[in-house]
Amino acid sequence: MHSLVIVKIGFKNRGLTYVYSNEDRTFSAVEFPIYRPFQEIRNKFLWGNHEEEVPRIQEVFGKCEINFEVPSHVRLFFREILQPFFLFQILSVTIWCLTDYYIFAAFITVVSITTAIINLITVRKNFERIHELVHFGTEVDLYRREKGKYMKSTGVKSRDIVPGDLLVIKDHFRMPCDCVLLNGQLLVDECALTGESVPMSKYSIPDNSDKYMATLHKVYSLYEGTVVVQKLGNQNVETLALVIRTSFSTLRGQLVRGILYPKASNLKFERDSYYLILLLLVVLLCGLSLGIPPQLGKVETYDIVLSVLGMVTNAIPASLPVALTVATSFSLIRYRKNQINCISPKRIIAAGRVDCVCFDKTGIFYHIFFIVVS
Repeated sequence: MHSLVIVKIGFKNRGLTYVYSNEDRTFSAVEFPIYRPFQEIRNKFLWGNHEEEVPRIQEVFGKCEINFEVPSHVRLFFREILQPFFLFQILSVTIWCLTDYYIFAAFITVVSITTAIINLITVRKNFERIHELVHFGTEVDLYRREKGKYMKSTGVKSRDIVPGDLLVIKDHFRMPCDCVLLNGQLLVDECALTGESVPMSKYSIPDNSDKYMATLHKVYSLYEGTVVVQKLGNQNVETLALVIRTSFSTLRGQLVRGILYPKASNLKFERDSYYLILLLLVVLLCGLSLGIPPQLGKVETYDIVLSVLGMVTNAIPASLPVALTVATSFSLIRYRKNQINCISPKRIIAAGRVDCVCFDKTGIFYHIFFIVVS
């Protein structure tokens, strides 16, 4: 019997809960205290959670489901147009309208808005597809302590599982969370997660003083999204596993987080584009410093300002963002036809320079998602 210590919540970000450590004076993701000797794991967590503590534990670790909010069309549209290139396009169109270049301004506006809409529709469909693939729910049987008694609950929604629960493992059971096996032996299909083409054997944790390590003791670990092919050994004895990770803290959840929230990439192409614009601005300022002084007092200030702004739009090609957006839109459509989901269109430009792609796994999960790494 044990009592899981609940710490104060610091904040939640991208599916994980972070708490403040007074010792380190840093925020870190909250974890179930599983990294301890196997004997201690058996003695401390063998009886499951107290039923009255479950709401507090769930407050810290959240629901046991990989779920995220799909961005709305409006949010994606503003994310698309509030980029430096698009803001410059808006400035250029405004200047063209003031100088009576209505046809060209209308053309650029229509093309920009059309491609932006195509991009946001495609990206949102990809978000919906990913959400459909990763969101999973089922019913499970588990053991908890209720009023001092060891109680078995059947038909519990998988989203209500919390770390510390004792999960009953059955044949053809899809794991809704990460666990360590307490008793019995299993044959598990991990191809959807690790790409292993053959079922893997899983064993119960030993009764010794070795400390559990997630990277070293995979043979004792069951991962969310994998399928139990068969129970081995005595079929009359229930196979129990201790829940240690749920939601985005699971191994599969970490992969999904990497897709939804990729690391910020400093693309060389984009950086060089800004350098080019800066160089053109320097050249423009040099020309203006020579051309404007003779016109002062001869031409109205309004006309001078329009002429200067017009030179800015001529020096910096306003059609460049349109060309890049159109190319990205066609790329997204072609990816979609080949069942490739891309939620970061700006990385497509960098992907165009890729000559060879190597896969070290052949699992379903790796075929579903395509991540471009700059």
